Amino acid sequence: MDVLIPFKGLFALIAAIAAGAVVYFGLGSLSFQNAASRRLRGSTQTTANDLYGQVGQQVLKRSGFSLTTWQLHLKWASLTREVPDLPVFIGKVLLYAIVGIAIWIVMGLAPVGLLAPFALGALPVIQIQSAADKARQQVKRALPEVASLVAAEMAAGSSPEVALERTAHVGGLFAQILTHVMREKHQSSLPLFSSGTVEGALRIELRRWALSELIQFSAILDLIASKGSHGAPMMANFARRSAQSYEAEMKRNTAALDNKMAVLLGIFVMIPFMIGILVPLVAPMLGLFQ
Repeated sequence: MDVLIPFKGLFALIAAIAAGAVVYFGLGSLSFQNAASRRLRGSTQTTANDLYGQVGQQVLKRSGFSLTTWQLHLKWASLTREVPDLPVFIGKVLLYAIVGIAIWIVMGLAPVGLLAPFALGALPVIQIQSAADKARQQVKRALPEVASLVAAEMAAGSSPEVALERTAHVGGLFAQILTHVMREKHQSSLPLFSSGTVEGALRIELRRWALSELIQFSAILDLIASKGSHGAPMMANFARRSAQSYEAEMKRNTAALDNKMAVLLGIFVMIPFMIGILVPLVAPMLGLFQ
């Protein structure tokens, strides 16, 4: 740390300029505003996204990494909140980290201050990943209900395609995904369901979400579409199996949570308790060797 002290002023100047730019443009994203300022916010938000995007584009260009995983996280998070595109997201993470470096320098390069760049840089990452995980769980939870609605529509005499179109209007995150499916169907002029070697819009779009439950949903609908009048009982059976699978997964997650809580209980209760007992006993013994 002593080696960095002579350059402290230079670091502070660079970090302060970067932090000032982030804060200046970041102010445009605050949501407490009236109708008139909301219209003005559009240009400010665009400027902020341009700044983040330029930084992110340079990082992606020079790194050569394929960040498909984060593209998928952003896709899922977009179901529950407004999200930036990938270059803007990467640039935002980096510039937040620069603010953290500025805070570290202001703290006099203290070792504890080194946590600031990582904490601030991780903030957008945690927000997006949390929103994506929440969206996945909501879609999994809604799958049995959606399958039951499709089965009921088919039992009432609707074709699988009409049943799916009607289900896309019931609301919720699953309905948003089905809306993407219908948009893919109209834009690509593909059939909704797969047949032979031709992949349907349903399978293509649901595969992009990389969720096994959605892929199974598309596979069963492709099969049901080829069965005609026998499809409704198959769909109802799939709905029951989906509900049972989700319930079993929730039980496993609850059991895993109990184990994690037991570990945390040991860390935050037993370890301080043992230290409180051992330190008074060991301290006098250590004094004998001084």
